[in-house]
Amino acid sequence: MTRVEKRRTAGTLFLALLLSLFLLPPAEALDRRAVDVVEISWSGAAKPSTSQTEVMQKIDSEVRDRWETLTNFIGSESDMRIQFYAGRNLNQPILLNASVSCDRPDFSNFMNSIRTEAYRRLSISASTERYLIILMPEANCIWQGRSLIGSANSRGGTIILQDTSDAFVIAHELGHSLGLGHSNFIRCDSGLKDGPWSNCKAVEYGGTVDLMGNVPTSAPLSTYHQWRIGLMTDSQVRQVWNTETISISAVDMGTGIKSLFLRDGLSTYWIEYRRERLESGYRSGLVIYRTDPPPSSSVLSPNIEDKSGITSSFGVTSDMWLINLDNFNYANSRSSGSMTLGLNKEFVFFSGKISIGVSAISQGQESATVTVRRSADLIAPPRPSIISFGELRNSEDEVLQKGFEDKETFINSFEIKRNEQVVPIPGVLSPLWRPTYLQPFNKAKVLTVGDLPEGKYLLSVRTIDFAGNKSEWSAPQSVNIDRGAPLLLSNFTTESIDSSLITYRFDGIVDPGSQLCGTYLYNEFDYVIQTSKSKSAPSLIFPINHSSTSRIQATDCLGNSNDGKFEIQNSFISPDRGSRTGTWRLQKDGVGSMQSKCIGKCSLSLSVSGSITLLVKASQAEISIAGRKAGEIKDKNSSEFFNLDVGNRKRILRLAGRDLIFSGIVQSKISITEQRQILSVSQGIDPTLNLASQKKLIGLGFKGEDFVNSWRVLPIAGGTETADPTLDLCNPVYDSDKSRLSRRQVSVTKASSPYVFLSSESVQYSSAAAADLALAELRRNYETCKKAGGWKDSTGSFTKYEFRDVSYQEGILGKDSIVIVSAVIGEGENRRTLFAVYQFKNDFFTGLYVVKDGEIIFSERELSQWTLVAKVFAERLKLQT
Repeated sequence: MTRVEKRRTAGTLFLALLLSLFLLPPAEALDRRAVDVVEISWSGAAKPSTSQTEVMQKIDSEVRDRWETLTNFIGSESDMRIQFYAGRNLNQPILLNASVSCDRPDFSNFMNSIRTEAYRRLSISASTERYLIILMPEANCIWQGRSLIGSANSRGGTIILQDTSDAFVIAHELGHSLGLGHSNFIRCDSGLKDGPWSNCKAVEYGGTVDLMGNVPTSAPLSTYHQWRIGLMTDSQVRQVWNTETISISAVDMGTGIKSLFLRDGLSTYWIEYRRERLESGYRSGLVIYRTDPPPSSSVLSPNIEDKSGITSSFGVTSDMWLINLDNFNYANSRSSGSMTLGLNKEFVFFSGKISIGVSAISQGQESATVTVRRSADLIAPPRPSIISFGELRNSEDEVLQKGFEDKETFINSFEIKRNEQVVPIPGVLSPLWRPTYLQPFNKAKVLTVGDLPEGKYLLSVRTIDFAGNKSEWSAPQSVNIDRGAPLLLSNFTTESIDSSLITYRFDGIVDPGSQLCGTYLYNEFDYVIQTSKSKSAPSLIFPINHSSTSRIQATDCLGNSNDGKFEIQNSFISPDRGSRTGTWRLQKDGVGSMQSKCIGKCSLSLSVSGSITLLVKASQAEISIAGRKAGEIKDKNSSEFFNLDVGNRKRILRLAGRDLIFSGIVQSKISITEQRQILSVSQGIDPTLNLASQKKLIGLGFKGEDFVNSWRVLPIAGGTETADPTLDLCNPVYDSDKSRLSRRQVSVTKASSPYVFLSSESVQYSSAAAADLALAELRRNYETCKKAGGWKDSTGSFTKYEFRDVSYQEGILGKDSIVIVSAVIGEGENRRTLFAVYQFKNDFFTGLYVVKDGEIIFSERELSQWTLVAKVFAERLKLQT
C-alpha cells in the first residue's frame, strides 16, 4: 500500500533542529541504515531541477540529524537512535518505456520493479535491509513523494520523489517506510472539538504535531508513532478503565508512563504530554488523538488514495487524528496556534462519559499529573450464543459465537452452568487474537472447549466484563466433552481384494468416547493421501505387493487426535506356489487372474508369516498352521478369503480338502509406532464456501481436509475474483484471462512451513475453446521464456529463469493439456525456486504452485510427492468435467 504527500511550494521548509542540552552525547548509533538513490526518466521527460547528489547530501546532513534527534530520548537506558546515511547511487538514470502515471493503480508493483532493476545495476544482492529513493522528473503529480508502508520489523523500503530533494519530504517518507501513517486532524460540525465520525471530518495531513503531517516541524514524534515503530514499549502506555490520577512523562523522555489509552465505546483516544515548544507553536499540555479509523466518506484529502486507504476493519491504524484542544488552526497546508490542553483545563469526550484534565506540571516540564474521570460502567455485555457443538472439532475451538464482546471495556472472565451448577472459568487468551484499535494491548479472552469440564451435561454460558457486569445466560445446549484421544492399534483384517488392490479394516482404530470423525494417512509434507470418515474401524486401500512408510492420524469429533508412524508391507504368493497332492491345473478366472484348481481330494502346503489372507474356495476343506487346525470350509459358496494371523515366524500352512480353487495368499505386516497426541488447531472460517461462483471450483484444488497438523487452507486476498491474473508465468498479462468466468485461489500456510508460497488455483473459462486458447498462450510464453532464459518487463528489467528437466513428471502426468514448470527464478536475494503444474480439462483449469525461497531447491522425493498431488488434481478435474 502506498501513501502520498500533498505537494508544497519549494522554499517553504525551514529545518532548524534544536538539540536539547539533556540529550545523550553523540555516540555511534545503534541502528545505521543505508539509503541508496537512483534516477528514472523517459522520452520527453523534463530535466530535473535537483539531482541524486543533492538528495544524498540532504540524507547525510538534515535527514540524518532529524531522525537521530527524533529517536533519542532523555534518560533512556538504551540508545535507540536510527541513523540514516547515503549509500550508493547510479551514474545513469533508468530509462522507462513510458512516462510515470501519477495515480496508476499498480504503483506498488511499479516501485518494486524499479527496485529490482536498481539493485541489479548496483550489483547489490543483499538489499532487503536498504532503503531506495527513486528520483523522477516533474510529471505534474499532486504529490512530492510516495512510499510503500513498511513496518517496525522491516529494515528497508522504497520511496519515489518527484523532482525534489526537500529534507522534510525525505524524512517524512522514511517514516512511512518504518511503518508510520499520517498525523491527521479531526474537524467537527458546529465548532465542536470531538464527535462521532458522522459529524466530523478527517483532515488528511492536518495534525501537524510531528514529522508525519505535511507542515515542516522539528517537534518530537508523537508517542503513537513512537509506539508503532518500537521506540516505546506497551508497558509505557497506561490503559485507563476507571477514574484515576496518573503522572505521565513528556514525549521526549525515555522513561516512565508516556501515554494513556482510553476507549469510549467504539471510539479510542491516545493521550500524551508535551512541554512548551515555541518554535513549533504550542504550549505545554496534553495532546489527544483519535485512533479509531473514520469511514472514507469523512476523509478530506487532495489524494484519492487517502480515501481508498481508509478501512472499516478493526486493525490497528497507522494513522491518527489530532483533536484541537486550544487555538490550533490548519488550512491550506499551513498551521498555527497550539493544540494542547493546558494546566487546570478539562476536556470532556463527546459521549460525556469521560473527562481528562491536567492538575500539575513539574518545574522542568518533564512530566504532568493527569486526572481521568470515567462514569461507572453499568452496562452488561450482550447475551452470548453457543456455537453448535457439531461444529466444534478440537480443544482450541471457541465455544461462543462472535458478538459476545463487551461494547464498553472487554470480557474478563466467564461463568458456565453445568446443568444447574454454576462454575467460574477465567477463559484463555485467544491464540487467534490480533491487535485492534479497540484492543491494541490486551489479548482478547475467549472460552474454548478445552476450558469446559468433561462429561455429558446441559451447558449455558454468561460473560463478565472488566467492570464486573454479567451478561444474561445463553440458551442451554447439550454437550459431550471428551478429551481422550482415539486408540491407534495396528490390528486389522482384510475387508476385500479387488484386482491389484486390497482393503484393510483397522479394528484397532476407535474412539471409546465420542467416535471418530476422521482417519488420515498422510505423507511427510502433511498432505493427506487417504481419508476415512468411518465412525470406528476405518477402512484404507493399498496396492498389493506394496511397501511404504507414512503417518496416520485419527481424530475424534471433539478434536482429540492421536498420530503415529505407519508402516505397511504386503506381498502376494501366486497360486502356482507350494507343494501339492492330487491333480491341480492352472486356469484364469472371470477377470483374467490366474488360479489353481483341483478336482477331487487335494492338499497344498507352503511357508507363510504375518497376517495372511487366503484366497480359496472349496466344497469342503480344512486349514491348519504348523499342524494345528486354524479353520475349515464347509460351503463352496462361502467367502473366498480367510484372514489368519500366523505370527512373525514362518510356519507351514496346509490346505486340505475337496474341489479346491486356490487364488493365492496376501501376506501383510502393518505397524503403528512412535505415537503422539496432537492438539488440533482450527482451520479458520472460509466465508467463500457458500458463494455461488465458487461451487464448481471448491473441489478442484486444495481443500481444508487435504492437510493435517495445523495447516490452513484459505482463499488469498482477491482469490475468489477475476481481477488478479491467473496465467502469469514469464508475463503478468495474458489475453486469455479475459475469458474467465470464475476463479478460486487458495494458499496453504503454517507457521513452520518450508515454502514461501504453496497454493492451488482453479478457473472456469467461458468455454472449452477459451481454455484451449489459454493453454496455447501459456505454452507459447513458456517456450519463449525458456529460449531467452527469462523475461523482460515493461521497465526493461530482466528476470532470469533457469529451467530444469521435467521428463520424470511428464512420465507420471502426461503432456496432454498440461504444462509442468520446474525453475529457479531471479538472482541473489530475489532468487526463488518454483514447481508448478498447469492442467486443463474442457473449460476448467487447475494450477499447483510450490515456491521455495533463496538457494533452496526441491529434492527428487519432494518433487515426486508434489507430482502425485498434481495427479490427484487431475483426477478431480476429470470428475468435475
